[in-house]
Amino acid sequence: MTILGNRLRTVIARDRSLTALIVGTLFVQVEFLALGPFSFYQEHDNGDAIYPTVAPLVSEFPLPGLFYPYGMAGTDRLATGHHGGMELFLYWLLPDWLGLTLLTVALTAFAAFYTFRLSRDLFGAPGPWAAITGIFAGFLCSQGQLFNTTMALVPPTLWYLTEIRRDPGTFRRSVACLLGLSVFHGLTGHIHFMSVAFAPILILWLAVVFPTRKIAVIGPAVMAVLLPLAMRWQDFAAAALNGPLSHRNEQPRDLPLESLDAVVDMALLRSHAIATVSFLVTVAAVAAALMFRRKAMVMASPAIRLLLSCLFLQSMVIIVPLVKPHLVAILPLLNGFALSRGAIAVPIFWAINIGAAASLFASHTSGTGRWPVLGPKSGQAVFVAVACFLIYSIATQKIDNLEAYIRTGSFVFAFQSDTLSDLATTVEETDQGPWRAEPIRVEATRLQAYGIETLGGYFTLYPKRFHNYWLALIDPLKTTSPDAYESMRRLGSESFLFSTDHDASPALAEFADIDLLSLGNVRFILSKNPLSENWLIPRRTAAMAWDERSTTEKATENLKANFTGFSEFYIYENPRAARRFFRPMALEVMPNDGAVLSALQTRSLEELLAAAPIEDDEAPGWSVSGGRADEASDSIGKIERLSDRYRIQVDYKTPGLLAGSVSYSPFWKAQFIPDDGETVPLETAPLYHAFIGTLVPAGKGVVEFFYRPPYRVLEP
Repeated sequence: MTILGNRLRTVIARDRSLTALIVGTLFVQVEFLALGPFSFYQEHDNGDAIYPTVAPLVSEFPLPGLFYPYGMAGTDRLATGHHGGMELFLYWLLPDWLGLTLLTVALTAFAAFYTFRLSRDLFGAPGPWAAITGIFAGFLCSQGQLFNTTMALVPPTLWYLTEIRRDPGTFRRSVACLLGLSVFHGLTGHIHFMSVAFAPILILWLAVVFPTRKIAVIGPAVMAVLLPLAMRWQDFAAAALNGPLSHRNEQPRDLPLESLDAVVDMALLRSHAIATVSFLVTVAAVAAALMFRRKAMVMASPAIRLLLSCLFLQSMVIIVPLVKPHLVAILPLLNGFALSRGAIAVPIFWAINIGAAASLFASHTSGTGRWPVLGPKSGQAVFVAVACFLIYSIATQKIDNLEAYIRTGSFVFAFQSDTLSDLATTVEETDQGPWRAEPIRVEATRLQAYGIETLGGYFTLYPKRFHNYWLALIDPLKTTSPDAYESMRRLGSESFLFSTDHDASPALAEFADIDLLSLGNVRFILSKNPLSENWLIPRRTAAMAWDERSTTEKATENLKANFTGFSEFYIYENPRAARRFFRPMALEVMPNDGAVLSALQTRSLEELLAAAPIEDDEAPGWSVSGGRADEASDSIGKIERLSDRYRIQVDYKTPGLLAGSVSYSPFWKAQFIPDDGETVPLETAPLYHAFIGTLVPAGKGVVEFFYRPPYRVLEP
């Protein structure tokens, strides 16, 4: 450590720009860990902030719980694959918050340092500007800022490729580094992003560093091979990670490849497809130039080198909020033209990219849908002005994919304190314990970011059991909206409970099985339109109809909501909702999971609450004598949810079942803590195909379900 410290002090004394980089990067790290105003994990500031990997950090820090309570299936990150990412392995050795911290520090440091080296040493940017570029790259590659943390590994990869060209003696070290990074890509499951963004930029880099006519043929050939292989490797990596560590029936195997990426939906896939075309066109243009120009001319061209810099940096901002898919195809040309004046243009790149996004936003709010035509000087002025505002907005996560709000009519940030207060007050009055809500036309993840639990969510790697339950729940969609049903079945995405193209007053029964919705503890329905079911209890009425507003009004209200907050949702209470834990009075053993799922779809809520179906090969041989219906409700008292466990007060006159609408996993353990006596371990089994369940002995006390995967034994 002393030698390292002396070396670091020597480097800092000799290079002030590196000092600035280190100080800036440390600030980014401290600010992130302190959940400061620039931190992605500011709860309530970003709808996608609550991921399995960060829930303990946000809501229970520094408790080392691995249970995140924001989804029915939220129990095992090993079963959710890509959400765990590389920090998945750190969780085997460290508490989860420390594993996340180390990964974040490493990603930020990698992105910042190597972007600094590339900007200063290769592109000739002045030291201060190179430091600023490095700090900004580190900030963008900190955990969560880009969805896509793999982009943090692009700078070191490009740097080592350059070192191969500069010094052949570094070839072995460079190959070792690239091999390590490739393994990292594979283990994190982010190959999808690498294949569509990293591979083209790598080919472009090779075209400039190793100028040759062969690249015109090799480049597209490599892309044609690398893209499908990378996508397939992602499938293999996910299967390898999830298979041995998950229950034999919990990992979907019949879903298409895109469902294996836990944060990519079809809009994002479309965005990356357009980005890939953009990069390929650029690669072809550079390759064509190489065929007709001498090497010295190409390498000396500031436009080519700065275009390369632009594309490299752009690969890290493709997914920055407000950057539209078709915008990606235009930015390389815009940047290549604007950045041809010198190295100082490297930091101005950010203003141009974000300014262009703001320009697109302006076109949407004006209702024209066209790009505003700006002269050179006025355009630069507008770019700089809006960049200052948008950099702040993006940094504080106040604006998040505005166009998506307008397209779907979603009030993503509408769940402010007044809505939560209304719901919290209602729950306190009835004291029913944990409850769930489901939104209409809003991604369930958005509610989760405000601490509202949902039955569905933005996580596409649910256990297979829950996926089957979800398909049974949305079975009515087969008739009312076959396309929506097929989309959910094919993608494995439970983001939306309902289709986004329903009429103004949707009927719940046309979209979901109300009995299964109630069985899943869904107590509240939130909708921007009134619902037609008279049996729902209204808790709030909307101030005005969202659909009647113009595009400009919607955009204005969404922007205003980010800073002032508003809530214009109808909130309905479902009086039929079952509690999170309940007592079935009988156990019905069925021959297979198909019979259980059929029972879930055909039986009423009362029948399901009375008798819990279970597959024959999962039945533990419990003996349940049955009992009165009123005994079932009187047996369950207070239900308490902690970071990694549930505690349920029970008073059983006779031994009986206890079921909970929490996704079953073999890592759930249970025990009975009587008021007087010793703690008794309990056996768990999957009731209702997807729920956890156990047999409780007679007596008064507390049943505790606690989550203990194998790696928890390694935690302090």
